[in-house]
Amino acid sequence: MNRKYRQSGHHGHYGHHDHHRHHHHKKNRKLKVFLIVLAVFVLLVGGGVGTVAFMMSNGRQKLIAKSQNKSNNSKGLDDTIKVNGVKYKLKDNVINILIMGIDSKGDIAEKSKVPGEFGQADVIYVISIDTDKKEVNTINIPRDTMTDILTRTKNGAASEVINGQICLQYAYGDGKEKSCKDMLNVVSDVMYKIPINNYAAVNFDAIPVINDGIGGVNVTMTDDYTYIDKAYKKGATVVMTGIKAEKFLRYRDTTVVGSNMQRINRQKDYIKGLLSTIQQRFKENPTSALGIIGSIKNNMASNISTSEVSYLGSLFASGSYKMQEYKILPGTYQGPTTTEFDEYILDKEKVYEMILEVFYKKVK
Repeated sequence: MNRKYRQSGHHGHYGHHDHHRHHHHKKNRKLKVFLIVLAVFVLLVGGGVGTVAFMMSNGRQKLIAKSQNKSNNSKGLDDTIKVNGVKYKLKDNVINILIMGIDSKGDIAEKSKVPGEFGQADVIYVISIDTDKKEVNTINIPRDTMTDILTRTKNGAASEVINGQICLQYAYGDGKEKSCKDMLNVVSDVMYKIPINNYAAVNFDAIPVINDGIGGVNVTMTDDYTYIDKAYKKGATVVMTGIKAEKFLRYRDTTVVGSNMQRINRQKDYIKGLLSTIQQRFKENPTSALGIIGSIKNNMASNISTSEVSYLGSLFASGSYKMQEYKILPGTYQGPTTTEFDEYILDKEKVYEMILEVFYKKVK
């Protein structure tokens, strides 16, 4: 069977500022920058070097305070709810972070661009850290999730709301703070207004720097990916370099509806090896991340402060937190209907169940 794969190339999204053409380039989607997960944890590790205990304590307090801020929760689930006669309460001391991989090159907030031209959030995760139970949940929100998108004028003023893929929301901001805050809102919306106020975004120029900066990543294949490289047989372990990582992540069979799920599965394999590699490198050389951070500063946007980074770095370095099963926001892929591209329709009932499982606890 002949299968059609395309690699991401340079893009020109939203060049005419027509929201009916705001969708992804007809050429295949750009490199899936899920390595943002790596970038975040590299930041965490690097930031923790040389800090003192009070700084980490202050970081914990600020992160939890932001994560518990209900400013974006006014129309969502209450702190305490009852489902089928069972009472649930929103967990305390949980840190929620929105992590995004942006399909742009160069400066993540190129000044020559206007709303609608900035890169799409091609990879979207919510990392939820339960500091009481010492658990970490990773939830992937498929980039084609259909929802309401706030568009903006060339001057950045809020304009009309359209229905489209969630990845588009980032492009309508400023490439940095405004884009990230708009994404916080739309992601919270599809997750029943769970409060998410911490964010980090990285574009794909940072991938080779990050990947090779930690000496490559050992990835064990949980499926057969030989359509990308003959070495990627199920069960094989391959050392990914920057070039190999790009190739591993950017292929997509454009003839198959929902082929983004294939890439999400590869993300899962990569992240497992990625986190293991970062933790090992930190143990060997706690300062090894500093140079990487400086190299990608123009390719990222984050509202996580130094003290917050210090605290998160201490958690990651401790090795005492358990990674829970990797999750994908439940739904179904379908071919284009109101748009020109694949559409991911959330299963709201199953999403609700996942929200209860991850963010709530049963109470008497």
